[in-house]
Amino acid sequence: YIYYDRTFALVLIVLSLALLIEALTTVHTAKLRRDFRYKAIAGRNMIANVLGGVLGIALAAYGWGVWSLVISRLVSASLTSIILWHSSGWLPGFQFRWGHVHSMSAMSAHLLGNQFVGQANAQIPGLIIGSVIGPAGLAQFRVGTRILNLMTQLLITPLQTPAMSAFSRLDNQNKPIGPAYLRVTRLCSLLVCRGLRGEGAG
Repeated sequence: YIYYDRTFALVLIVLSLALLIEALTTVHTAKLRRDFRYKAIAGRNMIANVLGGVLGIALAAYGWGVWSLVISRLVSASLTSIILWHSSGWLPGFQFRWGHVHSMSAMSAHLLGNQFVGQANAQIPGLIIGSVIGPAGLAQFRVGTRILNLMTQLLITPLQTPAMSAFSRLDNQNKPIGPAYLRVTRLCSLLVCRGLRGEGAG
């Protein structure tokens, strides 16, 4: 219970500011991704993380303790937001249109459902195993699924991110997304199956 003191609660409250800061760059990041400017996103994130990390190390050396990590996280998020705002070349206006809200809500509902299903798929097996077998069985399950998670991060995620940008362009050009989606799905399945087969053979 030593971790659940007032200091820890205050740390969580301050760190929650990062959610608001990062939310300010959601549209700008999406715009850069739609334009396939992933190099700009990666470069800006790297610069912000390096500067924030240097500041965190300096504060830790001067005895700031856990607050050095908190400040480093907030500074990195702030620098990323500022740089991305400048890089995207777009500033939000103050005009509000219900028509845009309606069109975005349809897309957002599908994305929310996808995220919900993905989180359920990731967490429910561990919850069942931990409840029925116990912590030891859950630990073995987590270790066993690391190879699958590694394959997903190395092979699938790099394809999914630019695929969303490509699908967005196809939709904007009134072209069918179904065939492109099937091609990406086939490619992801081929890479994962071949990778798992090679890992099993080794």
